[in-house]
Amino acid sequence: MINIIGIDCATQENKTGLALGSLVNGKLVISEVTCGSKNSTSLSIITQWLSKSDIALIAMDSPLGWPSQLGQELDAHKAGMIFKIEANDMFSRATDLKVLKVLRKKPMEVGADKIARTAHRALKLLHEIQSTTGHAIPLAWSNDIHETSAIEVYPAATLKSYGIDTADYKKEAKREKWHKIANRLPFEVPKEDITSADKLDAVICLLAAKDFLDGHCLKPDNIELAKKEGWIWFHNR
Repeated sequence: MINIIGIDCATQENKTGLALGSLVNGKLVISEVTCGSKNSTSLSIITQWLSKSDIALIAMDSPLGWPSQLGQELDAHKAGMIFKIEANDMFSRATDLKVLKVLRKKPMEVGADKIARTAHRALKLLHEIQSTTGHAIPLAWSNDIHETSAIEVYPAATLKSYGIDTADYKKEAKREKWHKIANRLPFEVPKEDITSADKLDAVICLLAAKDFLDGHCLKPDNIELAKKEGWIWFHNR
């Protein structure tokens, strides 16, 4: 058995969705879904969950890296100078372009959008988890994991890969009509625990993690570039 933790990352505690699941005989079982709060922070909840097993996979809904060409351009740039590369090449990662090509769904650009603040918070949270537990938590690049590891996921891409329309799913969740999506997911969702889009995304993170552990996710074309920029793991259908 391996535990899986899904994190819908956010800059605010009460918007950070958290879900705990486990793989039992190849099936995903969800045991808890919640959000962080001032009294019960995301860090405290996650570290408590991690103490329940020797190995866990943390699936984080947030970019965990920046476009490599963005760093290269900014390093030599001075105010008033033109950039040498096009905006798409500068602000998009290889994984963003792959998601767009395969699923016709464009992730938010960490190099050009407010999602950068979420990414900053996600990386800080990952570091805090490492410091609190006293264990390194590396990013996983294969499903053969032997220590607690983390991956980057994107719930909208996971839903899209399962043929589920993502146009208004967050709005539906906010209207508490999330069961329309939950009923189509390939595992039983504890409906009484899903009361927000943040919690729903955390649950979908668990599905992405299961796909990763099952070896069903699309792999990077350039693994070294992926290790620099990050990689969104989603089902390769």
